[in-house]
Amino acid sequence: MHELTKEDKDRRDELSNRLNDISNKIATRTEAADQKIEELNEAIAEYNNVLKEVDKFADEVVKRIEEYVGSKSEGWKEEKGDAYEDWVAHWSNINLAPMDLIDEITVDDMEHAEALNEIPETPES
Repeated sequence: MHELTKEDKDRRDELSNRLNDISNKIATRTEAADQKIEELNEAIAEYNNVLKEVDKFADEVVKRIEEYVGSKSEGWKEEKGDAYEDWVAHWSNINLAPMDLIDEITVDDMEHAEALNEIPETPES
């Protein structure tokens, strides 16, 4: 064989066209997915902002509990202090770690059709 047959060239072209069509489909769907990710990240950012408010609220509650306990007698503290310490611990140790944003979708380069088309049809001399 010293060159591709017409059938070989037609098959190569058909495969190349299919790769290009699917590549375009992937690009379109990736763009749509990235738009959805952007919308999701906006919601995550809102959620994280509320978490900051919860953190401030928890700090305020802890401060008020501690002030309340601080105003009590030693006898009261011996009787009820442990329960209040536990209560403060719950408010102080609430997990308020922010959610991570979602990364953009990345797709590998889809240059296979181009590579297929660049293969010579005959041996190079």
